[in-house]
Amino acid sequence: MEVVEVDLNVPALQSQICAATIKPRWRTAEALSAIQDRVEALLAAPTLPRRRLHKGEWQTYDVRPLIYSITVMTGGEGSDERILVMRLLASQVGAGRPDEVLDALGLSLLPHTVERIMLHFQFDN
Repeated sequence: MEVVEVDLNVPALQSQICAATIKPRWRTAEALSAIQDRVEALLAAPTLPRRRLHKGEWQTYDVRPLIYSITVMTGGEGSDERILVMRLLASQVGAGRPDEVLDALGLSLLPHTVERIMLHFQFDN
């Protein structure tokens, strides 16, 4: 481990975040290939309009530009656990919400856990 002095004039670390890797997990008998087909269709869509209530008003927005990538995995051979690894925009401009992506995939009603496994910073690129 190393300690380095940081100039107090550099931008705050929070303002340097550009994306987050999120890992939702759930159990289902649905074939991995069926989930993969839905993910591919979602990623191929030019737009994904969504509506949500924000500060008492309904807002319409496009969730598609907030999704960088989605990978479908299984919890292991013969396992009924399914895992998505999603890289979503997470910046001051906007943020991809994992619950919106799961809803767009028709997976939001299944019991699931969501774990943020990594933050990506502008200086990492």
